[in-house]
Amino acid sequence: MAWCIDQGQLRRHAQRIRTQLDLARARSVKLALAAGCRFATPPAGLFGWVDTGVDTDALSQRMLDVGYLLAPGGLFHARRQPSTLMRINFCTTQEAQFWKTFARIRGGV
Repeated sequence: MAWCIDQGQLRRHAQRIRTQLDLARARSVKLALAAGCRFATPPAGLFGWVDTGVDTDALSQRMLDVGYLLAPGGLFHARRQPSTLMRINFCTTQEAQFWKTFARIRGGV
């Protein structure tokens, strides 16, 4: 590890990961906005908060039925209360197919 740090490999690796995350975030944000979501907080880091406009408990269950695991906003409250907010992982939501499925299912919730 000391050699990696001394040679700058750790720094270069961290920069590559940051660059990949920035690209993933940009793709996810663009697709989320196109799917009719708005961000509750400015997109940053690995996760973002989107307002879906529907109950995310029901939405996340229907998305799970087709293979997508989501984090409904109610999970992040001390007392699990309904929420239209959903936490997304920018790396796992950068594909257009996810957002097409999301839009279709959200329309039926």
